[in-house]
Amino acid sequence: MGTRRANPWRPREGRSAESRSVRERTCAVNDPRDSEYDRLMERGVPRIVVDTNVFVAAGFHRRGAAAQLLDLVRRGALRMVWSEETRRETRLVLEKIPPLSWTAFSELFHDRDRHQDELRPERFPQIPDPDDRKFAALAYVSGAILVSQDEDLLAQPERLEILVLSPRELLGELAKLSDGSTRRGS
Repeated sequence: MGTRRANPWRPREGRSAESRSVRERTCAVNDPRDSEYDRLMERGVPRIVVDTNVFVAAGFHRRGAAAQLLDLVRRGALRMVWSEETRRETRLVLEKIPPLSWTAFSELFHDRDRHQDELRPERFPQIPDPDDRKFAALAYVSGAILVSQDEDLLAQPERLEILVLSPRELLGELAKLSDGSTRRGS
């Protein structure tokens, strides 16, 4: 299996994941200033992996957080990392739900953001749904944030070696960053 990757998202001891802010959940145990979350957000355009349920939610709720998030991808404010496996699942699910359309979302899958290396979803046996493992594996190997509305993923941040945020949480964090940069610029 190779060497074990250090987990910069391991929660701090003594507090439940639910009682901490998103930033606190992402800080390395030894040095909160060396947060992987901060590095992801300061690197320019944040990279995300989008779970299929976010596309479905965006299709049904065009003004909801999921749709707003995908609009940020569309405008280039976020980069959506994808693999053939995740794209295939997203397309399959969207084509099975009659009011939704694959063509409405297909342009979000840019070649420049395609991840072609092996994913190794077996790294995530703690995720009950095998279909979700490929999204977690992609976030892991690409160093991106996994955006999902799946309670199984959101409820166990301390057991995963990736950062999983809901669309609403990510939008909130992006708004805080925007507020901070606006204040610094004035």
